[in-house]
Amino acid sequence: MIIILKLMRLMLENIEKQIANYSEMHLRAKRWDQVDLSEKVRLMKNRYTPATLDYFLELNPSFIFEYRDLENLAEYPIVMLRDGYLGIFYFFAKHAKPLKNMKTLLLIPKKFSSLVSKFWEKNVLFYTIENTQTSEHIEHVYIYGALTIDNFINKTIPQKVEEISQLVPANSKVSVLNSFKHNYLFEHRNEIEYAVLFQREMYRKIGFEIEYLDEYKTEYFQSLDETCGYIDIDTDKFIINDHYFNHYFAARGAIDLRKKEQAGTNILKTIKLSPYHQVNIESADEKAFSFDILNEIIELKIHSIPIEYLNYDFYQRAKNLFKNYTF
Repeated sequence: MIIILKLMRLMLENIEKQIANYSEMHLRAKRWDQVDLSEKVRLMKNRYTPATLDYFLELNPSFIFEYRDLENLAEYPIVMLRDGYLGIFYFFAKHAKPLKNMKTLLLIPKKFSSLVSKFWEKNVLFYTIENTQTSEHIEHVYIYGALTIDNFINKTIPQKVEEISQLVPANSKVSVLNSFKHNYLFEHRNEIEYAVLFQREMYRKIGFEIEYLDEYKTEYFQSLDETCGYIDIDTDKFIINDHYFNHYFAARGAIDLRKKEQAGTNILKTIKLSPYHQVNIESADEKAFSFDILNEIIELKIHSIPIEYLNYDFYQRAKNLFKNYTF
């Protein structure tokens, strides 16, 4: 127990040092020389825009696919991974153990704590992002998220829209922010049908007064405040856990209309991202390190599935495991 407490204290000191003395070279979002990104990765990041847009935080929020390899990631003191289930699963299947004497501190989404390899215990803390703003009166609701098959894994489009309709206050204006895209993660999939079905279901449940905005333009959001609410379509977080829009709306005082992500009792430090939202750094909970990643690596080898982020067989394996994942 004493050893664990010392480790956590050292990790917190690492965070304090990064906040006090950060360098732009420590932030992936500030590195414009990302020539090491493959064309497939660049294309994927662009397709998921605006979710994948960068935002500033000394803790280096970034996606695992932005790093060439583990050696490249180890160049940074702190890495706060914005990935969803797929990226976290990929990372620990690919790198079950850290490099020898590796000092990088990884911040992992708390909801995926069980995926973390036990070998990384000395290099990992967890985080939740909390919107602390409240309001009794919502006039305008913004709904956003990629309309892709990967956002409807555990719930169908009608089920998701039913949930959304229960969150939208009566008589409020509703704007849906989404581009109609033919594909996201894989080029061979035509996913336009999900956008069409979603739009049809929204009209059926909420009405025909919905405003559709198919591009991200700042003039859409000139009057954001506590009378505005926002709803992220993606509740599963299979591809992306930390959506840029969550910060954009929260920082301007808008209200998260979904049930707040539950911060645990293991909060070690809270860092304000704006007057209205914050990131909570937490120690391991009872679920942490519980997934048998070494056994899963063996299963992948038995089935000749390469551990590659954009490999379709690997993606399907992760998706099948995700269907039984307990949040």
